[in-house]
This record gives sequence, structure tokens and C-alpha cells, in this order.
Amino acid sequence: MELEFDWATDRWTDPLTGTDVVKISPDERLHFRNPYFRVNMFTHDGRTTVLCAQDPSGELKNTLWRVDLVTGESDRLLVYDGKSLASWAVAPGSRTVHAIERCHERCHIWSVDLDTGEKSCVEVSEPGVAPSYAECSCDGRYIFAHTALRSTPPGMSSHDRIALMGTQPGRNQLSRIDLADGSAEVLYETDDWWIGHTNPNPVDPDLFMCC
Repeated sequence: MELEFDWATDRWTDPLTGTDVVKISPDERLHFRNPYFRVNMFTHDGRTTVLCAQDPSGELKNTLWRVDLVTGESDRLLVYDGKSLASWAVAPGSRTVHAIERCHERCHIWSVDLDTGEKSCVEVSEPGVAPSYAECSCDGRYIFAHTALRSTPPGMSSHDRIALMGTQPGRNQLSRIDLADGSAEVLYETDDWWIGHTNPNPVDPDLFMCC
């Protein structure tokens, strides 16, 4: 679909690529973020995107915003009362957004219908399975999670942790979490490599890959 963005207040042409850049931001002084830009932020028709607002000062609650890229209208989709949302993504084959709660014990997954605003929440059955990203199967039934069971020393830098996990990964598991009841099923285990970046196929619900 062709998007004109007539409503955009700030737009410019990137001098390096010549790409038309549009600032899509609700009229709030919040910081929008998306880890790696690798989770699916858009509905399949390309009309709607979901952004997460996180106040850098920590005074305001994490909020998911729905933005209509045709009209420019935006509204709060989910105001999160907890400490932080680790990630969120729109299911590839539906109009449902899933959000992962950042926690070190039992993890919760929020699901919000983009059409009705109806919300639901499930607790992941296994305390050790805490997805880093909301990587959802195309049918909207499952979240895929990769878990490294090796513990690392407190205060270890990200660079040193990556080096350690790359050479001595220990036990790694790939799990599938059922969004209906939160049950977690281990699909694959290995001691030979560090599982990461699970990417479900956008068409086949049973096909996914990870690095």
C-alpha cells in the first residue's frame, strides 16, 4: 500500500540513502524503543505499527502505542504496571500483539487484540523459561523461547559473556510456549552451541530457525 504521511509534522530525506523518513510519534515526550528492530512491529497489511514507550527517567509506566500509518492516529494499547517489558511483537498472521514481561522468576505474556483492545495474560509454566523476545508463530498460538542454563558470574560484561557462551555454551534449550495456557514444551536441547535469535516462519506455524 502507498502511504502519503500527510499528517506527519516532521519528515525529511536521508542524505545518505535518499530515503523519505517520517517521524511517527504520539504527542508525548517518551522514548520509543525496539530491540534490534528484528521483531515484527507491523500488521500484515502494513497499516498499523506498535511501538513501546519507555520513560528514560523511570517515572512513567511502559506503554504500548498503536499507530495508524494512514491517518496518523495513535492510542495507548497497553499500559504496563510492572517494571519493564522485555519485548513485544505483532503475530505475523493475525492482528494480535504479544508483550513479554521482563522478570527473573516466572514470566508473563500479555496478548492484545488490535481490533477490539481485548487483553489476556498467561503465566509461563516453567520458571526457567523466560523469553527475551516475543517471537510468535504465524498462527498466533505459540511463542518460541531460547534459554541458556549456564550461569555467568555477577557483573560479567556483555562482551565477556558472549565470548564465554560462544566457547563454553553448556546446556541450551529451545522451547515453545502455548499462549492458551502458558505451558512450555522443550523442542530441542544441545550442549554444543549457544541458541539465539529464534525466527518463526511467517507462513508455516511449525517452521522456525535459530542461530
